[in-house]
Amino acid sequence: LNGIAQGWITDLITLKLKNYGINNVLIDLGETFALGKHRENRPWHIALSGKSGIVGKVDLINKAVATSGGHGTVFDNTGKYHHVFNPKTGLSANKHEALSIIADTAWVADALSTAGLSMDKVSIKKVVKKFNAKAFIISNKKMIEL
Repeated sequence: LNGIAQGWITDLITLKLKNYGINNVLIDLGETFALGKHRENRPWHIALSGKSGIVGKVDLINKAVATSGGHGTVFDNTGKYHHVFNPKTGLSANKHEALSIIADTAWVADALSTAGLSMDKVSIKKVVKKFNAKAFIISNKKMIEL
């Protein structure tokens, strides 16, 4: 559920707020949706982070961002074993320290960021292109856009 549920509920609350006429608010229910603009009439500045902390920021208007990484819930002191599993191996997904996805909906960003932890860079690029999304790999205190 962690791979889609937080994004799904973020989208539902975002839609409800829009239906009530609230058009400029930042919604964060595990994943983030930047609805409209900040009160200073600028994009929302969203920090991206990995296990080493904040590595950069993205500016969003009417977009969602989700970051997945094994550092969120670890099962051992090394961090090698954590809550995100590679479906092919059954082991923890360790291809990337963390992966952030920007998409039109939070559930898509959430799903792609979780799945992408088990994918190589070429595969991530192909998938995000299909969803008109952007991907940022977080590694060694750096943020790399694919």
